[in-house]
Amino acid sequence: MPRGIYLKQARKKLKLGDIIVFYFDEFKGNLVKHVAAIAPSEFCIDEDAILWVDGFPLALINIEKYPSKKTDQSQCQRLTADEILVLGDHPNSYDSRYFGPIKLQQIIAQVELVWEFKSK
Repeated sequence: MPRGIYLKQARKKLKLGDIIVFYFDEFKGNLVKHVAAIAPSEFCIDEDAILWVDGFPLALINIEKYPSKKTDQSQCQRLTADEILVLGDHPNSYDSRYFGPIKLQQIIAQVELVWEFKSK
């Protein structure tokens, strides 16, 4: 996600592409990601390490960095009403490609990028 200033929005029904802040137990902290899939979507990780949502390829898993995520066969799962998939902007973002869906109750806020820090 771009470094910058984000404005908290009023909570509304989530849609694809929304930016959310959520609590992530593994880091004992918050992450900022895009909503990549909502229920009742089906997501799959295939033997080529590609994340598919409803039949469309979304992202490639970095199996050099996370070799344990390589699989010999496709693994699919349908999101339940209380789950979403999240993705970051960077190809190496640690997101649902690696930890799977998150629960809606983990969401702290919906936000909007209002000013991006540009590095020189």
